Amino acid sequence: MSDKADHQARLRDVEGCPRITLEGYFQIIDEHLKRNRLEQALRLSAALPKICSALEHPRLLTSTAHCICWCDAWVASDADGANVYPLSRAYLEREEEPVREWIELDDSFARTVSESLLRASRAWYPRRGAYDLTVQQNLGRLTLTVD
Repeated sequence: MSDKADHQARLRDVEGCPRITLEGYFQIIDEHLKRNRLEQALRLSAALPKICSALEHPRLLTSTAHCICWCDAWVASDADGANVYPLSRAYLEREEEPVREWIELDDSFARTVSESLLRASRAWYPRRGAYDLTVQQNLGRLTLTVD
């Protein structure tokens, strides 16, 4: 399967998975954080730059470069912690198991990365997503799934 087809498959409905809204997706991450399920929270929050940047594209497409640009615009303005922004960016660039495992070694840091990506996404929507016609049309076409 091509990267484009794989990405679109992740963003579209998957049979057998619950279908949710963007706010519902945010709430699931919040719930994982409240219950200290940091691995799940990190996995879901790491997808937020892909989701938000794809929503900005007329054909629901994104790339690593677009995700990094999204992080430059939204995560950088949110970063509380000293290393959250560059390390969340590295995590998105590589998405390799060793990087994820390294972030997950420190529960506090994993929580901070997840919370930062979540806050950035929540800030993105009212400032960009709520008023951008492409985002609004794509939200109408898209139902997120969580497996």
